Amino acid sequence: MNFIEKYIITFNKCNLFFIILLSTISSFLFVLFGYLIKTVIDNKDSIGEINSLLIFIACFLSIRFLMPAGYSISEYLTQKTNIELSVKLREQVIDNIQNSHQEHFLKKNKGELNKVIESMLSSASSLFYTICSDVVPLLIQMIGIIITICISVNTLIAIEFIIIMAIYIIFVIKMTQRRFPMMKSVALSSKFASGRMFDMMHMYPMDKAFHTTDKSRKRVIQAVNTHSEKQRKVNNEFFLFGISSAFLSVIFSSLIILSAYWMFLHGRASRGSIIMLATFLFQVFLPLNRIGYLFRQIKMARTEIDLYCAEINDIKKTNYTDKQYLHVKDNICNIEIYNKSFNHKLILTKGVVTFITGENGSGKTTIAKILSGNITTEENTIKINGIQQEKANSPFVNVLYVPQDLDLMPGTIEENILYYSGINNLNTIKKLLHRFKFDKPLDYEIKGYGHNLSGGQKQKLGVSLTSGKNVDLIIFDEPTKGFDSLGIKIISDYIKEENKEKHIIVISHDEQLINNIPKAQIIDITKHEV
Repeated sequence: MNFIEKYIITFNKCNLFFIILLSTISSFLFVLFGYLIKTVIDNKDSIGEINSLLIFIACFLSIRFLMPAGYSISEYLTQKTNIELSVKLREQVIDNIQNSHQEHFLKKNKGELNKVIESMLSSASSLFYTICSDVVPLLIQMIGIIITICISVNTLIAIEFIIIMAIYIIFVIKMTQRRFPMMKSVALSSKFASGRMFDMMHMYPMDKAFHTTDKSRKRVIQAVNTHSEKQRKVNNEFFLFGISSAFLSVIFSSLIILSAYWMFLHGRASRGSIIMLATFLFQVFLPLNRIGYLFRQIKMARTEIDLYCAEINDIKKTNYTDKQYLHVKDNICNIEIYNKSFNHKLILTKGVVTFITGENGSGKTTIAKILSGNITTEENTIKINGIQQEKANSPFVNVLYVPQDLDLMPGTIEENILYYSGINNLNTIKKLLHRFKFDKPLDYEIKGYGHNLSGGQKQKLGVSLTSGKNVDLIIFDEPTKGFDSLGIKIISDYIKEENKEKHIIVISHDEQLINNIPKAQIIDITKHEV
């Protein structure tokens, strides 16, 4: 049992207790109705009295109301708990993602991971609902019937009932397993027929040009006929199941009724016992017809949950505690960053912009991510003015890292500004965007995480989002990508302004940007030269 399944069965134990209790009471009422019928038949003389008849009617009406009411309340609690469970599981997923090591999480295919997450959430909900709404009531009802038969009829009849029900359940599961591959084949053939139809529409001009419309029609009709044939097979299989299950239920019911009749003839069972057994048998076979479907549904749900657990198993989690700070408030900060594979030293000075250069793949962006806390690998160590810093479990709140490629939220530009920077900085950022000659209105709708903006537009927006931020260090990664000369001049002026009160690191080879900032140091990390 994986951790999701353990969480499901221990979630909201109070509601689970009441769901099981209500199912037990409702099942008991059904059994009680059967016992009531037995009592009436075995005491047919007393039922002729008005008082006895009124008691019977009152009991019948009470059971008729309370049994479905109990199941309805149980269903309500199941749905309510299921909604709460879905919310809690989604919160757990969010926490797992946000508390993961970024470098581990980024290796995952986000589209595939999202599909796995949604499948897990849907399967967890389905598993909980199936167990509480279908399996538990059916199981409790069966146990109640068996106990009642054992006490009120005969132990041998109860054993015979158990054996017959077990055989019938195996039959239903086997027949259901036969249908599922056929149903999968129907789904695939439907998809194939839909694809053929799309091909016909897409190739319509070409078919007209080369007089192949008849061939195109034939291809579609063949796919449709194949799909129809597979549907007929499934329909035939359902019909076979319906007839065979009806036939088998009659045979099994006959065996139990005949056994009870034989005992009646020998004085070991009453007339009422036979009628009670008939009442139980009339009710029990129909729900059992769904047992194969329930078995398959539970199996599929558990498989989807296992896939999720396997997918996130290699995503390492951080030991997230409180907000963490990088101690770079001093005017001069001697920084050393090292692990087993590299050792880099930086001297940051307020008023002096630090440019980091080097060959592609030399680790420039890695340094930026380590300093900002966006890489949280345990083996990385940061020392500032000789003091070793606490290992980063999350991005440092006083360091801002502006990546080279920005992903923006779906929504307007103004909504992105409010999301990433807050309303207090809105006017400041508007002014800076105006300085940058940003040519999109604030109500411009961003699509595809910013794919409808140019690289330069995204960089201008990314740089502008740093304005007004109360941080000690800003790290820009290739901030002038897509900028013209005027844009480079404007960003140079902005960096110089920010550098008066903050440390600034710029990863860039842009000579114009470097030349526009007279107070600068250039660190080539490939050559370890300043």
